[in-house]
Amino acid sequence: FSPLKNSSKRTSLEGISPGKKVRMTPEALPNTPESPN
Repeated sequence: FSPLKNSSKRTSLEGISPGKKVRMTPEALPNTPESPN
């Protein structure tokens, strides 16, 4: 259940707001050209 919850949360964040996801995951920063920074 632990890994499942983590996976679900990650997908949810990505779908809800890419900006927030980037903030939560620095790895996505370079992978997100839409970043304001």
